[in-house]
Amino acid sequence: MDFPDNSFDSVLAAYVISTVPEPRMAVQEMVRVCKEGGRIVFLNHFKNGRGWISLFEKSVSPICRRIGFRTDLDLGIILKNTPLLVNQKRKLHRFHFWKAVQCINQKSFIPSIEDPLPKSKRLTEENEMNAIPESLEISQDCSPGSI
Repeated sequence: MDFPDNSFDSVLAAYVISTVPEPRMAVQEMVRVCKEGGRIVFLNHFKNGRGWISLFEKSVSPICRRIGFRTDLDLGIILKNTPLLVNQKRKLHRFHFWKAVQCINQKSFIPSIEDPLPKSKRLTEENEMNAIPESLEISQDCSPGSI
């Protein structure tokens, strides 16, 4: 993006991460242009990670990639070694295909491959699913200001 570092208080990525060829690079660029303490919100389909739904997503992903998106995108892998802390996660569709994930940009702590996050802070698929209660009410208003 052709913006200076720390240009925005918030960044919204609606249906973007599953369509770009390098999703982790896109996230790094969002982190760069978002101010420390700012919000980065992803509105996207992320891998379910549960039983037959996960197997289905994985099996149709090669077909979906040909038409321009991924069905097996893992949120934990996308956010691994980034300074983003998941603040809120909401399911947006009654079949829970899409999620709104709000992250806080903590640039003062930028993890690296050599200095990974402590185990308690790592975002894995298992603790990512448990980090935010499944019972969150889904707001009808999913605009950036409501997330």
